[in-house]
Amino acid sequence: MNNKIKYAVSLLLALILLVQIVPFAIAEDLETPADDPIIEEYVNISSVYCDCYISGITLYASATLNAKSSMSLSIKIEVQKLKSGEYSTIETWTASKTGVSLSLDDHRTINIFSTYRIKVTFTAGGESTTLYDYA
Repeated sequence: MNNKIKYAVSLLLALILLVQIVPFAIAEDLETPADDPIIEEYVNISSVYCDCYISGITLYASATLNAKSSMSLSIKIEVQKLKSGEYSTIETWTASKTGVSLSLDDHRTINIFSTYRIKVTFTAGGESTTLYDYA
């Protein structure tokens, strides 16, 4: 056999092998489940919400905690300021009561040239979760 025929046969065999392997590789990749988002399931907490925004020179923050039944509830909002690449707490507001719902709203005068966020810790019974919101 001359070299051109050997080359053509080798190329054809390589192509046939490739056509047989590629569909399996694609199918295997498609069958791999995507990373599902983690959904926290709470025993006591029904829902949590927090928000903060800046208007003029004032930072406004609010948080709401709802429980599945009446129990001890608490919310702690920490106003945090970015300094040297790290957030540090500059003010803390808290509220607590027994019931199924608790809200906390407050505000603070700020330096508009700084960056702020709130760190909110919600507690219902012995169960806690923390959320952050950036102004």
